[in-house]
Amino acid sequence: MNQASITRRAILVIGMHRSGTSAVTRGLEVLGGNLGTRLRSPRTENPKGFWEDLDFNAINTDVLQSFGLEWHTLGRIDPTDLRSSRLRPLMERAAAFLDEKFAANGIIGLKDPRASRILPFWDEVFERSGIAVSYVIACRNPLSVAKSLCARDGFPFIKGHVLWLEYMLCSMIYSASRPRVVVDYDNMLEQPGKELTRIAAALDLSFEINGSQFQEYNTKFLSKSLRSTNYKIQDLIDCDSIPSFLKDMYLLINNIACERTRINDFTCYDEISKFDILFSKNLDFLKSIIDESYRLESALQKALILESQNLRLHDTLEKSTKHNKIIYYYFLLKERFLLLCKSAKINSIRAKVRRHLNSVFLIFPNINSASAMRSLHFEIVKSLKNSLSRKNI
Repeated sequence: MNQASITRRAILVIGMHRSGTSAVTRGLEVLGGNLGTRLRSPRTENPKGFWEDLDFNAINTDVLQSFGLEWHTLGRIDPTDLRSSRLRPLMERAAAFLDEKFAANGIIGLKDPRASRILPFWDEVFERSGIAVSYVIACRNPLSVAKSLCARDGFPFIKGHVLWLEYMLCSMIYSASRPRVVVDYDNMLEQPGKELTRIAAALDLSFEINGSQFQEYNTKFLSKSLRSTNYKIQDLIDCDSIPSFLKDMYLLINNIACERTRINDFTCYDEISKFDILFSKNLDFLKSIIDESYRLESALQKALILESQNLRLHDTLEKSTKHNKIIYYYFLLKERFLLLCKSAKINSIRAKVRRHLNSVFLIFPNINSASAMRSLHFEIVKSLKNSLSRKNI
């Protein structure tokens, strides 16, 4: 590709959220890409910036919402629908946005993971606007992505894994007709010079590894301390809770990022298609697992709340007892005394019953009339009632 013959070029960084897309996008500045000035402000989750154009982000959000989706809800949009006339107002808005971006720049860099799921929409806009587009697909171990989403958004791990799969499938399938390159986030942190060289070679960009821009990017921007996890491939393979075809998908993408597999080989495209079919067939099942994970999480949260309330109650009672030790021990001794009294009285009643029964068996042979037997019965009942009366217990 002759860079001089192209007046307007766009480089999109796509891939799953929490996959190093911000670090890769910042690297585009080193390669001559202009990211603009209307960028999302840094936050604690990305203290060095998102490098995400606010207007680009807003368009992507609106496209997803027009199909009833948020960035974190699963659901594949038919590519034909993404190119249809129903989205014409959004396409016109997108074209106007690009015209403004290119007013003073020949090469622009854009980043928003949401775009991964709607690339046919942007492909249509780029074609109509006469813009050459290429893609940088950011990749990261699904274990790291899921853990980051769990910490930031409270997602169950299975949801993070399934979202990773959908985003990466869209990124790989929808970018197939354009120049593209896959970059692993961990590789970028370990060898930024090598990875930027790969990007420059794949997309026909210029890169000076000894230039001041790269030195600033390498020494001041990139920071391994901001990487909270660094799972290895074996960690993913050993994880029993992840579908096997997701593991295979990552192994393939990682091989592409490490240049062990060529991204545009037919066998690579065939494998990605197989993964996509498996994902589509199992999507409803995966959604049900995610729903069940949320229900389980809700039950656990309720249990934790009850446990916390129980601990506070025990703490309150303990403090109250400590402040009233004399009263506490007084009631404790009184209770035990009453129990002892009741125990002694019951034993006394039992002994009286036994004596009455023994007397009956001794008297019975000498009783000659029913009236005498009735008199004996009333005498025993009266005696027992007196023993069991409230004042005697």
